[in-house]
Amino acid sequence: MTQHPPLTAPKPPDPTPKPSSSRGWPEEVGQREARKLRARQEGPPTVWFGLGMFGLVGWSVALPTVAGTLFGVWLDHLWPSRVSWTLTFLFLGLFWGCRQAWYWIEKESQRRVAPLPHDPLLPSNTTPPSAQPTDTSKEPKKR
Repeated sequence: MTQHPPLTAPKPPDPTPKPSSSRGWPEEVGQREARKLRARQEGPPTVWFGLGMFGLVGWSVALPTVAGTLFGVWLDHLWPSRVSWTLTFLFLGLFWGCRQAWYWIEKESQRRVAPLPHDPLLPSNTTPPSAQPTDTSKEPKKR
């Protein structure tokens, strides 16, 4: 007859959050604090900011799509073929415009989320967490 270990209740999850990357805990906390301070200073985005971003995304998709279509129509009149240049360049313009819109949205979201390398909201006697050297050696420090 084999002996089994006694049944115990499962351990509750650890409530302390773990760092989400290879950075240490102090750097993670410093970046979060700087992000919160900047968001508090900037405030929530206004209606005008939303409309401006909406217009930027719209125009960055519409202009290349229309330009591609017009170029395709011109090529169709210049070189008629089995391939529809109008549709080809319409889709190329649409793809390019969506790529540009994605770029602008990603750039704005990174600006709002990531702290700046020299964030003015960090205390003046500290260096930004991203600029602090990290000790990656596994050896114990000698005194």
